[in-house]
Amino acid sequence: MPGTEDVLFAKLALQQHFLAPEQITQALRMQADANGRGCFVPLGQILQNSGLLNEQQVRVIYEAIATNKDISKNEVIGL
Repeated sequence: MPGTEDVLFAKLALQQHFLAPEQITQALRMQADANGRGCFVPLGQILQNSGLLNEQQVRVIYEAIATNKDISKNEVIGL
């Protein structure tokens, strides 16, 4: 089962239209498989490693979680 931070990460990624629900589901399955092998991998890392999100998108989402703020499109595209 995903942790609270992963749930928030998924919600923000969906709200920003970075990912489709099916992509989140696929990444959560990958995370569950890793957890089953005794490896915890954060959802953001899975999404970045699989090429579904870039480093900047992952960083912006984690910063929003850490600071409890909304994300603007300008932050993500670097404007």
